[in-house]
Amino acid sequence: MRTDKKTLKARWLDESFLKEQKALIDLLLKIDAGKLIENTDMRGTTLSDYSYPVEALAKAYLHNVKMIDCDLQSATIGSYITDSEVKCTDFTEVKFKQASFIKSHFIECNFTKSTINAHFTDAVFEKCDFTNAYFTGGSNFSGLGGVRVKFIGCNFANTVFKSLPLRAVRFVNCTFLSTQFINTDLRGAKATSSIGVDSIQYDRVDANLGKDNYVREE
Repeated sequence: MRTDKKTLKARWLDESFLKEQKALIDLLLKIDAGKLIENTDMRGTTLSDYSYPVEALAKAYLHNVKMIDCDLQSATIGSYITDSEVKCTDFTEVKFKQASFIKSHFIECNFTKSTINAHFTDAVFEKCDFTNAYFTGGSNFSGLGGVRVKFIGCNFANTVFKSLPLRAVRFVNCTFLSTQFINTDLRGAKATSSIGVDSIQYDRVDANLGKDNYVREE
């Protein structure tokens, strides 16, 4: 049975729970390039500039780290997960607020129903699920979005991309179903050997992934 969001977030207000999480919190705060964060339960936590209720997590160090088999369902993330490798991690219903994924590699991660307000230039997403996810750059793009991003073997069923640059992005072996691009800069973007490209819905875009930008590999 799935635990509801309110319960997941409330436990981070419990002093006894925080004591149990001391080793994890210390690991997140440790400045150590290449550190491994593995098999951790961080559901409902907040990692951002001001990490209520655990203020110390505002200083979580997630640059050049390896994150494997972690659970961050229903978390709020505003931290920089940059130059990192993230594998088999659950970001279901996560709210990313001005986060950064620059030059990170996400493999087999679940972003179902997540809201992604982030800067992800030069990132790679491989075999990730973005079903019902919402990408947004905010008003006037706000400098968020991604350039030269690679999506490989990803699922974009009912995914919305709104108000963000996606220039020179590559979609390879991806699946599109009721996918929407709204007020999005797709100049130089291409889809290769992907399913459902012709079903994509566009509104106020600078380019599209139609026949001129779709490559079917032989």
